[in-house]
Amino acid sequence: MCYNPRIMPFQFFAWASSLLSGFSIIGTKVTSRFLTKNPTHLNVTLVGVMTVWMVAISLYFGITPPTHFAPILIAGLLSGAVSIFFTYSIYSLDVTVLAPLFSFRTLFGLLFGALLLHESITRDQYVYILLIFAAGFFVSYDARLKLKSFFQKGVLYALAMTALLGLFGVFLQRAILENGFWTTTFFMSIVVFCTVIPTLFFTKERYTLPKATLYAAIAITFLDTLARLAASRAYAENYTISQAIVSLPFSMFFAFILARWRPGLVEENTLSVYVVRFIAGGVMIWAAIQLS
Repeated sequence: MCYNPRIMPFQFFAWASSLLSGFSIIGTKVTSRFLTKNPTHLNVTLVGVMTVWMVAISLYFGITPPTHFAPILIAGLLSGAVSIFFTYSIYSLDVTVLAPLFSFRTLFGLLFGALLLHESITRDQYVYILLIFAAGFFVSYDARLKLKSFFQKGVLYALAMTALLGLFGVFLQRAILENGFWTTTFFMSIVVFCTVIPTLFFTKERYTLPKATLYAAIAITFLDTLARLAASRAYAENYTISQAIVSLPFSMFFAFILARWRPGLVEENTLSVYVVRFIAGGVMIWAAIQLS
């Protein structure tokens, strides 16, 4: 594969992250359906294995004591919360519903910029915001085609996740600029792990780790680790364009292909439901790109 010097580095990392995340989400969905029924247990397993990956890679490339730990701490806490809401949403929603909802990340990023950084929002941006909200109702449609599908618990988990992701990207970029990429990755991974471990106390089931779940977690987190590292490198150079690319729902296309090839493996819906979801998802993605 030839390297094209005209492609900016952050764009390459952003596209790589988007594709890898798509495969990771599909793997997580299959694991949640067939291997681990407790979302808290799966999340702790995934975060634990990912922490091993991140710490090992960071130590290999070399770390230094952080000069500004605050943004690392905040980014780690936000990332831990994101992982919790993501895992619960993937247990509750089809991938073809969850994936387009990542477009809300761009929307929340814009709103946080206006509220926290006093950035202005233009009239056109307000239109795109309304389009994302409107399309969000249709992307969550099920076979019954009822609007109340948008207000189900899984969608609320996903919206909370995307809101936290909007904040996470801001603090991650600041942490990397102030402390360096590998130092931030090392310490943030530890913070994330410490954030999710206490969630085990809120579940009644005793934590277990079957071999099949462990092997699945290793594969999923390998893909997700590469995706997160690529995204972090992209965010460090250009956050706005990178987060628009990273948010592209490749997992939605993968899920549709698998649903038509082997119904029930990831999800199963009628073709009419998928048509509505893809049209709505396309509108959301287009509006999110315009916002970026």
